Amino acid sequence: MVIVSILFYLIYKRSFSMVEETSDLFMMYAFVSNTVAFMLPLTVYIFCMITAALMSNILDLAYDPKKYAHIVSLSFIPVILNCLIYLGILYNVSIGLTAADMKEINMLAWIGFYIIFFTLTKIEFEINFLKTFLVTVLPSLSVQIGKFYI
Repeated sequence: MVIVSILFYLIYKRSFSMVEETSDLFMMYAFVSNTVAFMLPLTVYIFCMITAALMSNILDLAYDPKKYAHIVSLSFIPVILNCLIYLGILYNVSIGLTAADMKEINMLAWIGFYIIFFTLTKIEFEINFLKTFLVTVLPSLSVQIGKFYI
């Protein structure tokens, strides 16, 4: 988790360093954004662990925190690869992509996160498709849908 947090921090730090603005307000904003970026992967990790425990309890499924910790950690592999690609772009490494391409790539990385989370949970706990969906995807999907109504 620390690796993902560091990568998020490096991306935000590099992004802000490329801006010409040097006012105190901007620098304060950059500091807050860098701090949030560092905490975001840990927040996602904790959210997945808590909601998996909650949904497992509601659905009367086995919950093993060590297994889920391992599953959620492995699920971050596409996100790590996404961060490395984005850092390459920010540091002008020629990989044939631009910052504009990263919106789609970022979405694919997070879809990959949930596919891995779903698949490893289904395999490890041997539960059916619907229950696996309810444990792994529904909590995050509910938050995303809820954003539009609040």
